[in-house]
Amino acid sequence: MFLFFSGNTVEEQNEHYEYLTVGKGRNRKVVQAEVQTVPILKKTQNTDAEKIKTHADYAFASIWEMYDTFQETLGEGGEDSEDSDSSDIKHHKLDDITSLDSYRISPDEKQLNKLMKNPRFLEAVCVIERLLANNCYNEQQKRFRGLSDPYVFREDIEYKYKLNLLWTFANSSTQVQPERQYAFEEPVTALNFSKHNPNLLAIGFNTGYIVVLNVISREPLIVGDNMPTFEPVWHISWEAGYFEHSNRELICATFSDGRICVHALARKLKAQQIMRVPKTDGKLKGYNSMRKCTNLTVPVSRYSSPYLLTSHPAHKQIYFIGTNEGTIHKCSTNYFNQHLDSFCAHDGPVHSMRFSPFSKKIFVTCGDDWNTRFWAEDISEPILEIFVNMQSVHGLEWSPAHATIFVSIRGSSILVWDLQRKIYEPQSATPSPTGSRNTVVQFTESGRCLVVGDIDGNVHMFSLEDMPFIPFFQENLLFESLYRALITYPKILKKLKKVRRAVQMST
Repeated sequence: MFLFFSGNTVEEQNEHYEYLTVGKGRNRKVVQAEVQTVPILKKTQNTDAEKIKTHADYAFASIWEMYDTFQETLGEGGEDSEDSDSSDIKHHKLDDITSLDSYRISPDEKQLNKLMKNPRFLEAVCVIERLLANNCYNEQQKRFRGLSDPYVFREDIEYKYKLNLLWTFANSSTQVQPERQYAFEEPVTALNFSKHNPNLLAIGFNTGYIVVLNVISREPLIVGDNMPTFEPVWHISWEAGYFEHSNRELICATFSDGRICVHALARKLKAQQIMRVPKTDGKLKGYNSMRKCTNLTVPVSRYSSPYLLTSHPAHKQIYFIGTNEGTIHKCSTNYFNQHLDSFCAHDGPVHSMRFSPFSKKIFVTCGDDWNTRFWAEDISEPILEIFVNMQSVHGLEWSPAHATIFVSIRGSSILVWDLQRKIYEPQSATPSPTGSRNTVVQFTESGRCLVVGDIDGNVHMFSLEDMPFIPFFQENLLFESLYRALITYPKILKKLKKVRRAVQMST
């Protein structure tokens, strides 16, 4: 089909096109309007809903299960007419729990007593107590955290080795409420926290019973225990790397009948005996103790009571046992029921044995014979002895920040020593705030504060003020201080220098 246009029509169209493109028509008003195109909705892939995966499953509930669940629901607080009537009857009866005094308490006091048993309320009270303690002990807590340490470039620097009491933790009988309190029927003789899991606490009792508690719960949450052996537990600790170079933590306990046992953490702790500490006969190396009168009677037991267990800082398979006879046995987990070496450390029980944090060859012991003795691992005799008065030394601890500073406790006194300054008397002596006999001492991890516990259950927190600057070469300072103290003992000094050379060659 063909279309034909006349000449006039073509001319009119050309003039109209020229009017729109070149002439006045090009300035016409243009109306903005949407283009009538098909709209296409787009969205990114990550906004698409994922496909729900389903699978067929089934469950069966018997009549007995539904009945038991219903009874548990009623026991947890469900309301039932028969139960409510019986509870009202029981409310008016006297039993072992209720008494006449409970009926004299006002309803408000009863409501408060009920509220005090709510664990969520106790957590809220604990938070409020900490806030109040922060208001009362704000400066002390800053000093404990190291936020208000003295200016190191001050002009009035003096080395006074002073202990400043920050606060005291006490039990309920001394007006302070503990955050966790667990009551047992048997006396507790030893306890220690796990190094890998700080919420686990191992507790040893006078009956040989060992319990592992999870302290997250306010109620006693026992995660492991053993069968009582009716022998007191004198020491308990968590040790790793004892067997086959494994990092698994084991519970190591010493018993009064001489047994050293390890337990793997389980619901029922099964003891594995690794050592039985025998009584020592004849003359031993080490401290030249006094001669004892010959006892012709047959002893009740052929074994000593191990009072402490200390692991070697360099060799995890090596450990030391201190006994009630004053003897220290060097043992290994590779050889069961026999020791590698033994030496006499004190006349009487050994209370503490601590390796220096800066030298794996130097350690110190204390005991009931009023003495503190320093030892080198490869020297059979004590290299240094410290005596103050006729009081038993119940504990000591090295400073983790200064190689020559250590603290010992005698009676109610806390003694701070510095081998770099002098050894014939302590740098400072601080009496216990309560006047009670101290039983345990320990530095905090930073070495800035000192924790001391006494026989009445009080735990005192001290800050160390006016202490010397931390040296750069800690081990060198320790050996040089020992050299000066042994200047009048040339034989021991020669042996100690040999030990130091061996340490330098090994490093």
